[in-house]
Amino acid sequence: MLYFRDTKIQAIDALLNEARQFAYGLLQNWNMGRCQEDIVILYARDNSIVILFFRHAIAPCLTLLCLVFVFNQIVH
Repeated sequence: MLYFRDTKIQAIDALLNEARQFAYGLLQNWNMGRCQEDIVILYARDNSIVILFFRHAIAPCLTLLCLVFVFNQIVH
């Protein structure tokens, strides 16, 4: 049973890694904001994955309440 759990965790990690790479590529290639305030919200509906990628300059503005609000808007 532990082996199955480890395999499942590895599969989830692989999905998350793929999503991270995709979102990071968007941030790098789109060159969106001049002030490094970019946010990419990646939602993989089939896998129930929500990832927010953002530049360091915007991090102080993103409170937990803000992140929960964004998450709830996406999944509902």
